[in-house]
Amino acid sequence: MFNRIKEDIDCVFGRDPAAHSVWEVMTTYP
Repeated sequence: MFNRIKEDIDCVFGRDPAAHSVWEVMTTYP
């Protein structure tokens, strides 16, 4: 389960240069 979450977060960082932190990604991306 946590591996999937990490993959999703890494994907967001790869696609969105405006993403600054893991906390921001977890609280603002669906």
